[in-house]
Amino acid sequence: MAPLREFKIPYGSSFQGIKVPEEQLLGIFLPQKLETLKNPGKAAREVIRQGLEETQITVKASPACRVAIGITDRTRVTPHKLFLPLLLNELNGLGVPDENITIIVGTGMHAPDSVEDIRRNVGEEIQRRIRIINNHPLEKDLYTRVGQTSYGTPINLHREFAAADIKIVTGNIIPCLMAGWTGGGKTLLPGVVDRDCIYFNHKFSMDQLLKANRGAMLGVLPPENIVRDDIEEAATRAGLDMAVNSVLNFDETLVHVLAGEHREIHREGVSTALKGLEAPFPGKADIIIGGVGNLGFDISLYQGGSRVLQSLDEVIKEGGTIIFTCECREGIYEGIMKDVYTDWMQQMPTPEEIVRLMEEDTLPPEDGVVIYVFSWIIHKLKCNVVVVTEGLTEAELKAVHMNSASSLQHALEAALDRHGAGAQVAVLPYASMMMPRLTQG
Repeated sequence: MAPLREFKIPYGSSFQGIKVPEEQLLGIFLPQKLETLKNPGKAAREVIRQGLEETQITVKASPACRVAIGITDRTRVTPHKLFLPLLLNELNGLGVPDENITIIVGTGMHAPDSVEDIRRNVGEEIQRRIRIINNHPLEKDLYTRVGQTSYGTPINLHREFAAADIKIVTGNIIPCLMAGWTGGGKTLLPGVVDRDCIYFNHKFSMDQLLKANRGAMLGVLPPENIVRDDIEEAATRAGLDMAVNSVLNFDETLVHVLAGEHREIHREGVSTALKGLEAPFPGKADIIIGGVGNLGFDISLYQGGSRVLQSLDEVIKEGGTIIFTCECREGIYEGIMKDVYTDWMQQMPTPEEIVRLMEEDTLPPEDGVVIYVFSWIIHKLKCNVVVVTEGLTEAELKAVHMNSASSLQHALEAALDRHGAGAQVAVLPYASMMMPRLTQG
């Protein structure tokens, strides 16, 4: 019997084990752990202070100032319990009282965070100190038009964010299927804008995907990525004063803190993150075993599944099998238009059909851009996708053109039978944050 290699794949806050025949193992591809900050609190305080000075917030701040802070929601892991007390204390020191500060949870089109979600995100101290509200993108009366981008996107900003004298956002920087990378101005758009703004921005995704002939714009920045360019222009035109961003290791230890002008600090953060996330592949795999590896993304198939698949189109063979874990705590989609998205997932149009449907304004672009990733893998590459989860039933997965398995091991054994003795297996425990790159055919 061939020797086996045993691996642990993240599943929510726990792990699932799997054993892979060593002779069929193409490789295990893990993020490189970067050096962590030895004193995160001190480092973050210094960076935030410097950011406040460089963006002239120290000059603008006064006891009469109103401050709005847009933060990422429950689907994004950001070290708010570290950042927010430091940021608020610095603002207090500049004369801004807590009662003049509002935190807006940048949900975009996601359903609002619950009281408990917010507590987990920011901590009890901040929840007690500061008024915290959710973004509600379908309630048009909550938004103010502050201009439009050169691409024609209307910048309809949450009126409390728009009215603030000082505007700040937070975020964490990892690869993203549409905007190339999270972080920077992305917490403003789609985070604290209305659905019309999100609609126009996301619609640009199709043109760039067609030109790139790929399923996702993972790691791509402007000028090639017009969605990200539009986001950044919107953030600047909306008067965003400062972004506070992090770069984390896969175990959520803090590598880098950045604060300042959103474009500048974003590119610096991307440069740091990239050092740990690129994964050279010696060849394409017949079978890929992955984990989402991020508790925020593990929330749903929409978040976790798309972020596993976004990274694999270059490194999976046509007709291959992709097996991944995802908790799917909130099912197929955690968004406010869950039924609409689920219906389109069940239809699963081809990539070409998705482009046409979005051009006709039949398929909402915030749904289409994510379904495109699934469709590219399922229709274009003809892959078999198997999800190991307790959050969705076999019938629910079958309805959205995917298969289920009771365990990773059972799924792998079935895939090995399907692909034969020579099948090559790749393992990516933290697939949602990796940047696989094929080094040879």
